[in-house]
Amino acid sequence: MAEQLYNNVLKDYNNYQTCNSTYFTYLNTLKAISEQGFFEIIDKYENEVREFSINLLVNSDYKFWLNCHNNSKKDFWNYIQSVCGLVENETHRKCSVCETFEEAKIKITEEQLNYIDNHTRFHRFPDGAECMFRISIYFTITDQIPENTEPKKHDDWFLCDIKDLKNQLLTDSLKLKLNKIIDSVGRKCTSLKRNSLVGTPTSEGEIVKKDSRHGNFRNE
Repeated sequence: MAEQLYNNVLKDYNNYQTCNSTYFTYLNTLKAISEQGFFEIIDKYENEVREFSINLLVNSDYKFWLNCHNNSKKDFWNYIQSVCGLVENETHRKCSVCETFEEAKIKITEEQLNYIDNHTRFHRFPDGAECMFRISIYFTITDQIPENTEPKKHDDWFLCDIKDLKNQLLTDSLKLKLNKIIDSVGRKCTSLKRNSLVGTPTSEGEIVKKDSRHGNFRNE
């Protein structure tokens, strides 16, 4: 009986010592992080992040309206993309709605936007800045025909079949997310055989509004 009690207490004490050591190691790690300015570095880059929104235009035959960037002074010159804009003092969805009208003369609502995914990475921009960007990717199904409202920025719009997207010189974000784009549009096509042309609500993982620290985002 005495031996069992001793062994149990000794085991508990050793476990306590292990936890205590882990706890102080954690505290020392936090102190080192603070002293080396890790949080300051993280905040610096996240405060400089550039945010964009892409809206892929898809017609009722499920073909994509695309264009080619023709301004050699702009980013991703000679690459294929769709509606894209810089998010400034607005939500990503609002940006897509505005840019769709500005770049293609197509009026849509936020409810027509179907969220696909977002993409975050570092990039060196034409102005020389090397910083993070975050892009929200949407698509909209519409039978409105886009107009080339910015001929100094991109060539005329053209239709591309969904199966031919992989053959296009897409921008990095679209190329990286291509499988998810095809899957999202394909699932929407199946759904629309039974339902009306309505977009998706805010989806899990969608960037809506940036929180105050370390890349966290929240819905409005």
